[in-house]
Amino acid sequence: MLANTSDTLLMESSIEPQKYRSLVALDAVNADSPHYNNMGGTCGDNPFISSLCAEVGNGEYSIIDTPNRNINSDPNAAFLDWVNFSFRISEFYHAFPTVEAISMDGIDVVTAISEKLVELFGFGVTLKCEGGKNFYKDSYVIGDGWGFLCIGGAHQKNTCLVMLNGTGCTALRERYWEKPLYDFLTAVEGKITRVDCTADFFEGEYSLDNAEAQYLNGDFNNGGKEVSARQAGNWLKPDGTGRTLYIGKKENGKELCIYEKGLQLGGQWSESFKKWVRVELRYGSKDRVIPLDVLLYPGQYLSAGYKPLNFISKVQCKIKTAKAKVKVEFEKAKAVLKHQFGNYIFAIVGVEGSIASIVGDDVPSKLITPDINRRVLDDIGKDCYAVGEDYALDMSFI
Repeated sequence: MLANTSDTLLMESSIEPQKYRSLVALDAVNADSPHYNNMGGTCGDNPFISSLCAEVGNGEYSIIDTPNRNINSDPNAAFLDWVNFSFRISEFYHAFPTVEAISMDGIDVVTAISEKLVELFGFGVTLKCEGGKNFYKDSYVIGDGWGFLCIGGAHQKNTCLVMLNGTGCTALRERYWEKPLYDFLTAVEGKITRVDCTADFFEGEYSLDNAEAQYLNGDFNNGGKEVSARQAGNWLKPDGTGRTLYIGKKENGKELCIYEKGLQLGGQWSESFKKWVRVELRYGSKDRVIPLDVLLYPGQYLSAGYKPLNFISKVQCKIKTAKAKVKVEFEKAKAVLKHQFGNYIFAIVGVEGSIASIVGDDVPSKLITPDINRRVLDDIGKDCYAVGEDYALDMSFI
């Protein structure tokens, strides 16, 4: 059994010359893990993870680990299945002045960031990739293919990006990692650029047929506007390989994916867990500030994504688009101006031919799109306006 100590993890996560193997992290996670039954639950009291077991023949079984729902969020809430976050290297140095690094994209700062990732997740940078990713000059594997650290590049303004994929979320050494990451991002003034909030339903509590009927009924509409949808798999004659329903578009910063996970896995999984449906809501940072609270309460943000998902959590926190906020404020400003001063403006135009004599030379701050690198909207998560965000995005400024 490999030692589960901070020194060992730091050594094994070193980017030079060690190569991190999954055995290190899996031993750290499963050193005292209980045995699992074949119904998807644990025979012990592990609060962090469930192992699903299906027979594959000859007395052999296949096991898949899935994160449990966040017990600190809501009994019926969700878990995180993907997190991307970025921060400025200068803020990293400011938050951790004792790190032994000085560059903005060199191996010294990569090593320093890697050590912080080990503290957060139990694994850090393990291998340098041949090229960059996401328009960064350099990229590095973290853990055993569990994500990437991206850094460098003339247009990246001395920032770095950490991508933690679904396998990485499952393989985390410490399952109470969300709050440490929340504290880290607060310290470095970081931002979340993508987060997937996910919930599993194993016994038919929610199905693709439910979601399809709700969509056709208009229940997924937002502010009176129909949300786009697309399907994958055999919907005309379901063949047991699994179907998927996508609602929204990821390029717009919010996409819901509902799919038959058990059938997708195939084999005995499609028999043992034929009712298993996974609901994933991906938030992107386009025109949005994704609040750090999503790390602590993923179920509340999943539940607020669309009305049919409200059953997932009694409390909902909605992520509003910055563009929608600006457009709603613009429409409100016009309405107030017309109501209180419309007649005066009409009279001035009638006399002078224009309103140039009363026009200012600055734009009110409420009508300026927020700089999402620095500014946090005070009312994020609060349903402040009656106008839905999708409707607001279609409003005209003239």
